[in-house]
Amino acid sequence: MAAASAVGLAEEWLYATLSGDTTLAGLVGSQIYAGEAPESASYPLIVFQLYSSLDADGSGFAYYLTVNQYLVTAADRVGSIAGLDTIARRIFELLHGQANVVLTNGAMLACQRERNITRPGVVAGVATRELAAIYQVVTQEVYP
Repeated sequence: MAAASAVGLAEEWLYATLSGDTTLAGLVGSQIYAGEAPESASYPLIVFQLYSSLDADGSGFAYYLTVNQYLVTAADRVGSIAGLDTIARRIFELLHGQANVVLTNGAMLACQRERNITRPGVVAGVATRELAAIYQVVTQEVYP
């Protein structure tokens, strides 16, 4: 299925980009999760979740262009939002405007932040404060 593999490409790129940055590691350590954070997670942390995915182009069985939207969230226990702002700014610097990254079995063609969201939340059963954004991640799957 194209969507499942295209989502895999987007998540491969998101995780590698976020977890590979030393500045972000200094802010959240290794607390970066796809889907949801485990109950044992420490704070602050980052979670990215698929919001929607749309196959925009299929040229036979050779290529698929897929537009994925991800909710990327910086969360901390209820309290000051100041530290979250630093994390959210670094996420923006790492993701927004990136393009043409070769991945296993495809490519991440473009990434753009679409909107910001500030909200109270619950991550792994803990009341949190969250700064989030929806990022559009365009991927292209290449079949052998």
